[in-house]
Amino acid sequence: MRPTVEQLRQLVALDDLRNFTRAAAFCGISQPPFSRSIRRLEEVAGIALVAREQGRVELTPAGAELAGRARHILADLDAALQSVRELTSGRRRIRIGILEYVYALIEPLGLDTCAHLFAGRLLEPVDLGGMRPDRAVLSGDLDLAFAAGCDGEGQWAHGVAATPLHTEPMAAMVRCDHPVARLDSVGLGELADNSLVAFDRGHAPFLHDRLADALARAGGRAQLDHHVATLESMVNAIRANGAVGLVPASVRNRPLRDIAVVPFADAGSPRITLMLLWRQCETQASYRAFGAWMRKAIEGRQASPSGTFEPA
Repeated sequence: MRPTVEQLRQLVALDDLRNFTRAAAFCGISQPPFSRSIRRLEEVAGIALVAREQGRVELTPAGAELAGRARHILADLDAALQSVRELTSGRRRIRIGILEYVYALIEPLGLDTCAHLFAGRLLEPVDLGGMRPDRAVLSGDLDLAFAAGCDGEGQWAHGVAATPLHTEPMAAMVRCDHPVARLDSVGLGELADNSLVAFDRGHAPFLHDRLADALARAGGRAQLDHHVATLESMVNAIRANGAVGLVPASVRNRPLRDIAVVPFADAGSPRITLMLLWRQCETQASYRAFGAWMRKAIEGRQASPSGTFEPA
């Protein structure tokens, strides 16, 4: 018997996350079948690959060796599959995973403005939906993906390159008749008696967890009560029940009726970072040029939120 591709992906996920439950969730299956699959892989290898100690999971030297080789195998396989997909299209497409946050930063500038960076190849924006961006990139479903990290950081899956594009503070979004709307800034601890709304954890797990930690440190009863997928859903929740939304400060540049955006007063409050992800095995100069283009576009848009800007 030989290892399956899925077993290799599972071993790499376990090496990355060092936890059976989280690694199983990352691979899209429940923990019991994940554990059985790792056991079968050990039987195929004829040696223990995982050291299972109380409360800890570590790969054995043999497991670490196999995981390291598996990363290269999987990267080559994903690149080969992507090339085959491109043959059927007749023309190379660049599939870019898009977050709604991107449009908040660069509107009214469109992504088609940077098509010249890709030498005539088609740009295909893809709504990330429920996809985790690093998984979609690593699997070859996307060539590039925007992702939300925290304070310039993000523990993305091994094999994924990440470059920061823009970092900014978070803020509180409220109805204009909410008491917070009258403040110049607000502390996280002052939100304890409010219903708090955050974006779903899937697209920005590190930011989500950092916000939860910051609220816990701020004391009181402040906690994340509701989660939404889009800015429209958040605005609707705020208008309907007077909740407080946790949003990037740049949202204030969007025309939102009867809505105020108030910065946080806490010096250590989390900051959101927009990042661009791609597979490390693809050293595409055009990807790096696109990242540089995006940084200039965002800088220009932030410097002149009501004007127009087009990077060279």
